Amino acid sequence: TKHALLTTNLLEQASLALDKAGNTQDSETMLAYLASNIVIVVTFPENPEVPNMTFTKDTYAAYLKDGLAKTRDVSIRRLKTEYAVSSDGLSATADSTFTQTATLRDTGQTFTSGGRQFVTFKLIDGAPRATRMDVSLYYR
Repeated sequence: TKHALLTTNLLEQASLALDKAGNTQDSETMLAYLASNIVIVVTFPENPEVPNMTFTKDTYAAYLKDGLAKTRDVSIRRLKTEYAVSSDGLSATADSTFTQTATLRDTGQTFTSGGRQFVTFKLIDGAPRATRMDVSLYYR
């Protein structure tokens, strides 16, 4: 379906589809919501010795594929999301907090993290696409 404007409802539908894709390890669906020119920045505020990571869509696709191959039993839970849509309806932001757990396939070790994700969306070819994603990760 092509949309003329971004709405909170449309963004929530996209967020729910992304949550489901993350939990079922469906990287194709996850990548479909990313604009071709997306910039993704991941920071580790509580671990300053861990360098920030910056991805393009292609480098993120490779990182995602590698991560999914190494983990199982992934569970991502969005706790709260606030949406803001621009007055022209062509761009929007989603500010979410989340928790996630995953188990490493090789060692069986389960780790938990949480964080905040701030995503900028634009309407591209009638669909919401993320053009920038800033993620702050906190390990428990």
